[in-house]
Amino acid sequence: MSLTKDFQQARLTIERLENEKKEIQHELQIYKQQSGGAQLSGDVITKVTSYDRLMDENVEIKMQLRTVETEKDKFRLEMERLKKELSNFGPDFFEEIEDLKYNYKQALEKNILYEERLQQLGVR
Repeated sequence: MSLTKDFQQARLTIERLENEKKEIQHELQIYKQQSGGAQLSGDVITKVTSYDRLMDENVEIKMQLRTVETEKDKFRLEMERLKKELSNFGPDFFEEIEDLKYNYKQALEKNILYEERLQQLGVR
């Protein structure tokens, strides 16, 4: 969901920047006609600088988006692999594991009792 939102946001930013670019080009054309191509006004320079900065941000956003998409694909593949691996184990498998744990605990307790009994017999 977030990836789609980021992509849409980047697309809107690109559209806005393209519109600003057209506006700046139009203003430059008008200014050149009025002043014969003399020094650019501060407003136009500010807009050009702003446009360049926004284009740099746009490139950075696109790179981040590609990185996120790559990570998403990697995690999706890992999740599919794990799901496939887990599908081999049913409820019976986990019940058997629990039984083995219980039996192991019982065997340890018996072993401790046998060692204590053996020590008692060895002392006498």
